[in-house]
Amino acid sequence: MFLSRAGVEDTGFDDIEEILGTDESGWGEEDEEEEEEDQEQVEEPSYSEGYNEGYTDGHIAGAEAEQLRVQEVISMHKRWAKEKNRASEFMFWDSAGEVLTPINFEYSEEAYRKSLEDDGF
Repeated sequence: MFLSRAGVEDTGFDDIEEILGTDESGWGEEDEEEEEEDQEQVEEPSYSEGYNEGYTDGHIAGAEAEQLRVQEVISMHKRWAKEKNRASEFMFWDSAGEVLTPINFEYSEEAYRKSLEDDGF
């Protein structure tokens, strides 16, 4: 009754896991066959390394460009405050500029790990 209600043809299932496709007993066999087929094929060059390097380079360049943009916006506000003789506004943007000044550090996995080791982690 269950098979007819589920719309599945009875092909000799042993338990509910086979019907639902969650039977794990034969999973390893298919994976081994696929691995053997993959090894027989000629390996194609992996483009993921180049992509990851390009992505990282782009990320770093984007972060540097954003830091530069923030500093330019702050300089613009300071100049406007100075032109309008608004000392408190100038001081605000001067303080913001100091806080938002980029910290120059190396964006690499090795430098990150070294800094963790230096900090005792």
